[in-house]
Amino acid sequence: MAIPHLRLLCLDGGGVRGLASLYVLKQLLSYVGDEKPCTFFDMIAGTSTGGLIAIMLGCLEMSVDECIEAYIQTMGTIFQGKRKLAFSISGQLRPRYMAEELELAVKDIIASKGFSRDALMRRDATAAAPKCRTLVVAMSEDSTFPDIFTNYKKLHEQSDFYDKVKIWEAARATSAAPSFFAPVEIDEVRYVDGGLLANNPVNMLWEEARNAWSEYPIEDQVRCLVSLGTGKPALRAFGTSLKAVGRSLIDIVTQTDHTAEAFFANHAELAQRNGYFRFNPTNLDEVGIDEAGKRGLIRSRTAIYARDSVIKDSMCRFQLIARNEPRQVLLRDSARPEPSRLFYALGKQSQHIRGSVHGYWQHLTLKSYQTYESIALNCLQRSEGSRRISFSTFLQMFNQPKPTPQRVEAVWVRLLHDDSDNVLNTQHSVPFVMAVLYMLHVEQFWPDKNPGELDAAGSDRREALKRYNRWVPCRCKVDCGREWNFANDIGLSKGGNSKKTCDVNKYLVSAPVLNLLAFKTRKALEDMNEEWAKARALD
Repeated sequence: MAIPHLRLLCLDGGGVRGLASLYVLKQLLSYVGDEKPCTFFDMIAGTSTGGLIAIMLGCLEMSVDECIEAYIQTMGTIFQGKRKLAFSISGQLRPRYMAEELELAVKDIIASKGFSRDALMRRDATAAAPKCRTLVVAMSEDSTFPDIFTNYKKLHEQSDFYDKVKIWEAARATSAAPSFFAPVEIDEVRYVDGGLLANNPVNMLWEEARNAWSEYPIEDQVRCLVSLGTGKPALRAFGTSLKAVGRSLIDIVTQTDHTAEAFFANHAELAQRNGYFRFNPTNLDEVGIDEAGKRGLIRSRTAIYARDSVIKDSMCRFQLIARNEPRQVLLRDSARPEPSRLFYALGKQSQHIRGSVHGYWQHLTLKSYQTYESIALNCLQRSEGSRRISFSTFLQMFNQPKPTPQRVEAVWVRLLHDDSDNVLNTQHSVPFVMAVLYMLHVEQFWPDKNPGELDAAGSDRREALKRYNRWVPCRCKVDCGREWNFANDIGLSKGGNSKKTCDVNKYLVSAPVLNLLAFKTRKALEDMNEEWAKARALD
């Protein structure tokens, strides 16, 4: 039996606007007795300046007030003395501020708490886990994957590298925003700001918690997860070259918002039981990442945000869930598995539904196809050895108000087109289930849409849907290795060698006027479609 007892805290990056997240945290903790974050939360994660705050709150065990004071002083110190020449002779952007000032400021904070200025992130690598596990996100210059520094030993670590990382090194690594500060080198690896990959590190926090408390499913153990944003900044872009200026910050803002939305969608049950709280102060768009002189504006705007009735209501709900005795949660019964959350991650965004199309089936995207397939395979795993899926098993995938069970049943029956009384007891293949999921997905956003071909005369369409999960090899000129599926009447491709430019794929994404003379490419596409149409999946 698992008991939801874990409290998790996530801190976005945002430069001086990290001060806003501290003001929100102070207000939030006032609802539960003004505890220090390191005693209230079991795990704290942060990226960029959010990582710096995580270190102060988790590793150095500072109170919120102590952290605010140190943060204001640090921001005022490091964001001054900007270089006059922004570019080097080679055209590269030079760091605007002295990394040595940031390093010195962090070491001063460490020393003020009674630790050695070179104290290790993991003060005793052989000891039990600290009372507040802390992690910060960085990225090495030659990698596209985040690197996570922790104050605790992780399972199955193959190297003692992380045991030797100093607190100030981790702080520098997570906050080394290109064009603001130079990268930091740790054991011959150069690190830059983790915000470039995960400015909102909520997914990394969740996975770290899952690994740290692996005895039971993490979903059954988390009492609350608090995610603190820093608002949308003024557009002070950063990068390492002229070409990068104007892009990076906009990308980070978009990525941060999308991460929050996706996490909410993927963990709907947590949100429904008041276990997930996202606070992101508004009206901070006048404050750039390095505008330390605007701390008064940050304080006043955050105070206005916290007085909003919706925000106050969320904080009251946080008080109830965070302080009440946790309810016991039974471990998953293998005979009655929990519903899948996958369907509720599907949205109306372009990666999920194609817009501006002419036919009902043409909305299909590869991202949604893969989600439908995962749900169908999940159903198959619950089918006790059968290679077919019953309606009752399929219905287990849905546990939210929409779509209703009646709606799910109606779409299932409509696709089956069977007048027998026992229709819901029939079992069907993975392609059939994927087609039902597509219809439910599309009609959730466009209730009036209806595939008229699925009447008694729609035998061709029904045969096509039986091939929903069939793929055929690409016939392009460069032997790209892709595979194609034509369930959307247009063409979906996956896999292949990314270094080879597939002329068929290029044909599909190009404007029609550019394809007028591409006879061979069009023929290759038609041949693949015909090959796909001949493949027959029995239902």
